[in-house]
Formats: sequence, structure tokens, C-alpha cells
Amino acid sequence: MADGTTDKNRKEIQGLVCRYLSNEGKVEEHCLNVKGIDDRSAKGIFNFITETLAQFEISVDGLVSQSFDGASVMSGNYNGLQRLLSDFYDRYILYVHCFLHKIHLVVTYVMENLDEIKEYYGTITALYNFFKKSAVLESYDSTALKRLIETRWSGHYDSTSHINKNYGDLIQALIVASKNKKLSAEDKAQAIGLLNQMDDDEHHSFIFTNCMLMKKTKKMVDEFLEDVKVSTSSGEQRRPKRNTAIPSRFDDFLVTESLPSENTKRPNIQIFIECLDLLNAEFSRRFSTENIALWEAMSALSPSSDVYLEYDILKPLFEYATTISVFRDFYLKEKLATKDLEADSCV
Repeated sequence: MADGTTDKNRKEIQGLVCRYLSNEGKVEEHCLNVKGIDDRSAKGIFNFITETLAQFEISVDGLVSQSFDGASVMSGNYNGLQRLLSDFYDRYILYVHCFLHKIHLVVTYVMENLDEIKEYYGTITALYNFFKKSAVLESYDSTALKRLIETRWSGHYDSTSHINKNYGDLIQALIVASKNKKLSAEDKAQAIGLLNQMDDDEHHSFIFTNCMLMKKTKKMVDEFLEDVKVSTSSGEQRRPKRNTAIPSRFDDFLVTESLPSENTKRPNIQIFIECLDLLNAEFSRRFSTENIALWEAMSALSPSSDVYLEYDILKPLFEYATTISVFRDFYLKEKLATKDLEADSCV
């Protein structure tokens, strides 16, 4: 496993970790090298890895896989690091994209391509910045909001969780802020804008998106709506939304009626379905069929698995193992073949 970063002087630092099975049968990990390198190209990192392995006299005959992030310099099929290593050792070495990086990329893709979720996190960021103002905090007694950390899904979840727990108090504080004489006209307008985004009387899109991302039920949505009623029952009334009339000169050019739809009365269901569709498509795109087959084969080695030692599931792992010299030599010595695996599975 290899990854890089920059130090405080912006110098590139590269690390290399080896995961292996010890003589006692335990899986262990050791950091072999951490070193500043000037060449961050695939060739430069390749030289760093091969030199480190040679320094510690580590044989690659038993090298099972390589794991890096998804940057093209690491994962490229033609000139990426994973291809250079496979070509150098003259055999295919399984490349496994870092799971955490890949899952985060899936979630990020969905957020960037679903307008409602993108708008939701934009509102959260605006809330965090707005509630840093001392005059706003005077009317807010709950826990401080979490800053959105865009490089980690846990950062998105933490921000969403705080909104979920403090929704009613946030609404109340925004209502007070919209009339607070200590705030400028611009700040008051922003408070009203945030209220409109968080409490859409028609569809409750913000509330629904929050609950969806928190994996909450319809009961939680109803509780949120009750919070809105309680928060606004203090006599602070919001101005009703103004209905904008379309000029008559556009009558021949605009369709103003909704098309009939199964989900017309529940538009948020469409958000949920589209979110699932995007997640499913992106997971399928980023997790290769070959990798999934090998993961399933690994699970079939566990006696507690429902597919324990099933031939069709184990076969991809057996076939890949025969490309690794130390395993191939063992199979040849023991005269093992796929027919033996199939026979054991039948038993």
C-alpha cells in the first residue's frame, strides 16, 4: 500500500506499507519507508517502491495485490503505477482502490449531481457561517454547528447530525435574528433566506433530505414539522410567501400546470429514488466485477458463510492464486487443480 502527502514546507512525502501473513498465521502491517521524493510521477513512485523492496530484500514472488488511491498517476490502466508494477514483474498484480477513498467518491458524485442534496449542503455551510456572528448566537443556546469537511463523508454526517438534533432551536434563532436590531439589513435578509430554505412549507425538501441522509423514518419528519410549529408559536410570525403572477403576454408560451405523476403529492420520493439510482450506478461503475468476485470468494473461505467452499464462488480466487508464483509452486507440488476444488465443494 502506498500513498503520499505534503509536509509543512510543501515537499512531497511518500509512504509504503506492507501487509503480510506472519509465521504465526497473523495478519500484520509494517511501514517500510517514509521519504521525501521530488518525482511524483508514476515512474518516480515506482522507483521509490522497487528500491525500498530491494533494500529490505523482500521478494515479490508472493505479492498478492497493490492498493492505492484513484488518482490517474496511481491507478491508470496504461501508464499508472499499478500498470508499471505489473509489467515490471511480468504478471498481473491485482489493483485494489482504497475502499474509503472509493466510497467517498461515490457519495461525492451523488451530492454533486443531485440538485436537492447539493442545495442542502450549501444551506448547511451558510448556516455554519451565519451562526458564527455573536449577535446571532445570543438567541441560540444549543450545541455549536459543525463545519462541513468536504473531503470526508464523516464530516458531512457530523454536520447533518447537528442540524438534525438542533433543528427547532435553529429555526427559532433565525426568526429572532431576522428582527434583531443589532444585525445589518443584509444579515436580516440572510436569516429570512435561510428560514425559507430550511422550512419550505410546500415540500419540506430540506427536512426530508436531512432525514434521508440520517436514515430516519417518516415519524422523524413529522417530529421536525412539529418543531417548526413549536418554534414559531412564540408570536414571531413569518411573512407569507408572495405568489408571483405570470404576465398574460406569456400565456401562449408557458405550461403552468403540473404533468400528472404517480408522485405528484409526494415529490420528495422522487429525490429518494433518484439518490438510490445514482448510488447504485456509481457503485457499479467504481467497483469492478473482478474485485467483487474475489471479495465473494474470500467470504466463501469462512466456515460460518452460507456459501462456504462453493466451487463457483471460489473459482476466481483459485485461478488468480495460480498466477502468483509461490502459490503456483505449491499447487504443482501438491498436484492440485480446479477439479480438486470442485470435488471438495461437492463433499
